[in-house]
Amino acid sequence: MTMNPNQDTPKETSGKTEAGRRRKDSGVVLMDHEYDGIQEFDQRLPNWWLITLYGAIVFAVGYWFFYFQSNVGESDVEKLDRQLAVIQEKNLEATLAMLDNDNLWEMSEDPAMVAAGRRPTPPCAWPVTGRNSRGVSASTSPTPSGCTRRTPSECTR
Repeated sequence: MTMNPNQDTPKETSGKTEAGRRRKDSGVVLMDHEYDGIQEFDQRLPNWWLITLYGAIVFAVGYWFFYFQSNVGESDVEKLDRQLAVIQEKNLEATLAMLDNDNLWEMSEDPAMVAAGRRPTPPCAWPVTGRNSRGVSASTSPTPSGCTRRTPSECTR
């Protein structure tokens, strides 16, 4: 139903009754107000839509209870920790299988490996290893000047 702001009573438009809510030709229910020439529908939501909405709400509450309140289900963090432990165990087994006397002798004779072992300790590792990589006590830990990084791997970047 359209309203003229200068009139006190609503006027009838084609296709709508004086009650102003139902069109005669299609049975579509519209709201009584109009804004910028646009009227809103006043229809019920379809049952399939309501069933989907209520089903999603029930599923969310059940999921929340199962995983976060009852501690029956395994959380994503627990799954990730379990999978990482399996990966680390396999990597450790592979590393230990590779570390036999023959491989260690081959590595000791490889000039690239020997050169990598002779590289000096990065300054950021001095608080832990000392300047000569011999270790230090916590009370006499030297702090190199200008070292603001937290891990030794960050010093080599």
